[in-house]
Amino acid sequence: AGTPGQNGARGTRMAVFSRKAVSLVGLHHDLAHPRRRQTSDFARQVLARATPEELALRPPLVAWTMGVRRPEPLLRAIEAALVRVRPEAVGAADHALAHPVHGPRPE
Repeated sequence: AGTPGQNGARGTRMAVFSRKAVSLVGLHHDLAHPRRRQTSDFARQVLARATPEELALRPPLVAWTMGVRRPEPLLRAIEAALVRVRPEAVGAADHALAHPVHGPRPE
């Protein structure tokens, strides 16, 4: 189950040294890591049920939240990776940096 984290979502916590976070939607962590694909029951079930074409069209996605001190280098690296497969992603880092989402202050 997990304990509510800083933003109220279960399992979402920021390290004490993190002052900012980058949130995005990405591939499920059990499918994102080669070793987890081999050992995870979830990954084995997904890979057994879906064809590569189905996974390409509708991959299992989850929300990722990464606590960081400086979000810009991470956002630039994510954009550089995205641009390789989707050229229209150019400017995604600038957009995210120009439009931060502010949540409630920790108590």
